[in-house]
Amino acid sequence: MELFSLPQIVGYIAYVSSFYACAQKDDKRLFKFFGYSWLLFGLHHYMMGNDAAAVSAVLIGIRMFMSIRWSGAVVAYPFSLIALISGCVTYVSPVSLLPLAALIVATFGASYRSGVSLRLIFISTNCMWFVHNFIVGSIGAMAFDVTIAASHALTAYRIRADAKKAAPSLADAA
Repeated sequence: MELFSLPQIVGYIAYVSSFYACAQKDDKRLFKFFGYSWLLFGLHHYMMGNDAAAVSAVLIGIRMFMSIRWSGAVVAYPFSLIALISGCVTYVSPVSLLPLAALIVATFGASYRSGVSLRLIFISTNCMWFVHNFIVGSIGAMAFDVTIAASHALTAYRIRADAKKAAPSLADAA
């Protein structure tokens, strides 16, 4: 595993580009900026020869852009079907299925959840990707998984704190 090969450098760029996305409290901005980041991760995995991960990352990027405008079954079912078909075509080992599983979980999460629960779903999919990326040696993607999971946790905390501030307390009602 070369630390500064072209595929690893593309992974580092994708990793850095994801910071801005994860800090977004607004779900539409989150989806937009993660869309760009995931397309870069697709290129990174393609260059590393991880076909299932490359397809999954590109599908996640496209799904992120589509989730800005549409949600629910319009997005969840077609992307999950495409992921299942991709799994059949790109299967190499059980490890190659982890990105596809993460894609399906995140797709349903992005289609039916928002706010804190959306961030918690994304944290769970970061764990699936981390295991995959560790096994295939994707350094930038591993850094992404750990950092972004922590950022999602922080953003979930910020969303919850904002909700508590906005909610009238019992003391205010008296």
